[in-house]
Amino acid sequence: MKTKSKAKKAKTEDLIINVDWLKKKFSKLAFEDKAFLVGLFFMIVLQTIIFSSFNHIPGPMYGGDLYRERGFTEHLVRGGNLFDGPQISSDVKPYYPWFSFVLMSTTSKITGLSIEWLVVHFQTLIIIIASIYLYLLANLFFKKKYKSLFVVMTFWATHIILDKPSAGLAMALAIGFFYHWLKSSNKTKNFKHQIIAGILLGLTALSHTSVFTTLLALYFLSQLTELIYQLKTKNFNFRKFLLDNAFILGIAFFISLFYYGPLIYYYKLQTINKAYAYSLNDPYNLGVFWSTSVALKMFFNWKSILVAITGVVALLGFISTLLQFKKSVKYRLLVYVFVGTIIAAAHYLITIPLFNEWAQPDHFFVFLFLPKAFFIVLGTELLANTISKNIKQSIDAKKIFVLIMLCLVVPTLFVTVKAYNNNQWVNYAQQIDSVSTAVLQTGEWVKQNTDVYDVFLTTDESAFALNGVSGAKVVFSRRVHANYFIDIEQLYADGIVMLYTADEEIQKKLLDEYNVKYLYLDAYSYQSPMIVDKKYAGYLQENNINYTKAIVRLDPSTTKAPTTEALVIPVQNFTVVKFFEPLIGFSAGNQQFSMIYSRK
Repeated sequence: MKTKSKAKKAKTEDLIINVDWLKKKFSKLAFEDKAFLVGLFFMIVLQTIIFSSFNHIPGPMYGGDLYRERGFTEHLVRGGNLFDGPQISSDVKPYYPWFSFVLMSTTSKITGLSIEWLVVHFQTLIIIIASIYLYLLANLFFKKKYKSLFVVMTFWATHIILDKPSAGLAMALAIGFFYHWLKSSNKTKNFKHQIIAGILLGLTALSHTSVFTTLLALYFLSQLTELIYQLKTKNFNFRKFLLDNAFILGIAFFISLFYYGPLIYYYKLQTINKAYAYSLNDPYNLGVFWSTSVALKMFFNWKSILVAITGVVALLGFISTLLQFKKSVKYRLLVYVFVGTIIAAAHYLITIPLFNEWAQPDHFFVFLFLPKAFFIVLGTELLANTISKNIKQSIDAKKIFVLIMLCLVVPTLFVTVKAYNNNQWVNYAQQIDSVSTAVLQTGEWVKQNTDVYDVFLTTDESAFALNGVSGAKVVFSRRVHANYFIDIEQLYADGIVMLYTADEEIQKKLLDEYNVKYLYLDAYSYQSPMIVDKKYAGYLQENNINYTKAIVRLDPSTTKAPTTEALVIPVQNFTVVKFFEPLIGFSAGNQQFSMIYSRK
């Protein structure tokens, strides 16, 4: 007993010593560093308060990005192979950036935390990484740390969350990349920062494709512009410039191969399901100056008085940055990121005429918040110095700066929190209706009673929801969120024939071919028509499946998406039920919502 008591006392003393050590370290920090840590703690508490009110993920179960990410993570937690598809049964090769899903699934396995909880609270880790790196990056710009603090506060004021786990993590890592890249350019001995910059760039590739593509585009545009600028100077070391960039890119390339390697080996990077071509904005309708007009809303936005004033201050900061363009590479970087975003987003003006290909233009604006935060602080700095010099009574420019920043940041934070709390999907997450309960119960049953590689047949939207709450394999799912490298239209056609044809021989053949073990039908299966490419008209006719030709949007999430002529298949008799027997049903209130059938 005495030994145990001594051990317990020793542990207590160690804890006290550690706490004292932390107190000493904290006391030695500069006031701004302490304020940063307190502010970061406040953001974590704010997130926790908001997230604790959620009953489930704040997004649509039928078609929401967050449920796609949950489904992919559930697949790994249940023992699914990292290097095959986590959604569609015929996906036997890797195709998605997996870093965030590995982090969440590993955390779940170690701690026992649910994926539902982790998908939401993973935002806290993202905000911590992004905030720390943004503060370090700002310290490279400003000698006075209080200005760096306000860069981060400007970011906090507009970002309760950064983005969904995969994209948010990639963006946080990208901020770190910008820091180490800029740090390496300012030092002669920059080997360590170049290595870290390369690693972070590579990890971004493993996290989210469009964020990585944007970051890479900005990197190349920035370095190309900097090369042209530096060639005019006398002391420019061209060889060192190329070697430094080659070193960073070499490390990033090696790491990115863990994602892109299989895509090159298996798919030759040939996309069949070209979601970028039919989702979000139609580039054919955007015009020549679309990206410029979007970017300039940073300065000219009359949504409210607060937004308008903030825009004017940011414009002053942009002007200040241009005036200091020759002074340092750090100011040029801000211009490169801002102008580079406009150029990258407008790529379709060149790539469509030459190749009839493009990336989704909207995705190139993901880093616009970064120069904006700096422009606002630089604009306030310029404004404060101007006021201090031109008023009769001598007032310190720092006091004016702090006052202006607080007048911008504090009201913006309140507006952001209010807007977030009023968000449709946040309100949805704070409630729990009978339909959501039924879908979540279905997911729990599937996870506990089926194998991760058992295949379910259902309609496209229902398949998405089922995978989203369980990580289950499905024959086909909504095309916008499906593998870009498979023939999703063929899967749609086969799935529709399986569900509706009266030809039992074809039905059985397809069920066996796709190894279908379960049939899942819910209320949405009986309500939602499906769409398939018009080239399958003959296939549907042969199987006596009704359809109509119509001009439709393949991405139902926005009216701005491109339209195309396709076949619309209304809900028909689910003839496939004869091959199955009822297994378990789930109710929404007093009505049956869904039924899982097992293969006879």
